[in-house]
Amino acid sequence: MLSIGMWMIWLGCTQNLEDTKTTTNPPVEIFPATSQTRAKARHLLIGYEGAWRSSSRRSKEDALRQIQLYQVQITSGMDFASIAQQHSEDPQKKDGGGLGVVERGQMLPEFETALFNLQCNEISEVVETGFGYHLIQRLPLEERQLIHISVDSEEKRNIVAGELLNNSDPRMLAKSYSISPHGTRGGELGWFERTDLDAIFVKPVFDLQLGECTEGIKRENQWHFFCRQG
Repeated sequence: MLSIGMWMIWLGCTQNLEDTKTTTNPPVEIFPATSQTRAKARHLLIGYEGAWRSSSRRSKEDALRQIQLYQVQITSGMDFASIAQQHSEDPQKKDGGGLGVVERGQMLPEFETALFNLQCNEISEVVETGFGYHLIQRLPLEERQLIHISVDSEEKRNIVAGELLNNSDPRMLAKSYSISPHGTRGGELGWFERTDLDAIFVKPVFDLQLGECTEGIKRENQWHFFCRQG
């Protein structure tokens, strides 16, 4: 099992909340998450003396009071990412506490349970792990699991397009025709969010229903086919 992957830094004992410079955000919509196996998250961590990889000298009691004050700020409308960037003791603080997308089994059980019980945009109560105290926010996640086939001639484009219309297995077509390195493994790319794709591919890919494939999308001298696995 992976740890949360945090290297702590000592920020002193109790920070003065008056030094926190944040923006205030309007309320965001909280809505149900669609996946119970993958989640996108950010968090804020406050460590204490004796916590894993922590060099902090603050007591557990001080750490708890500290994070509860940040919790009040965030639930009052202050920006979670801004507070995490300034005060979290996790290296991901530079990204506003962003952890990216995590799957079940990658995080510590206490953290994972809290995360997967949240709805999108919802913020957890204070969660304790061996690393210290956390506030966790589950972020909206829209992604597609893709197979990709790339060809460099109109002849191959027409062959692949025809085979896909006949419901041929796109993984076999990728192995036979794709010029991309991942073609040898059946063109399987894994999971992609909108921001992971070139702009020309975003709409056709995110318009796909499960099991559907795009037409050949031309970019420069190649044609790209995407098929949705998940």
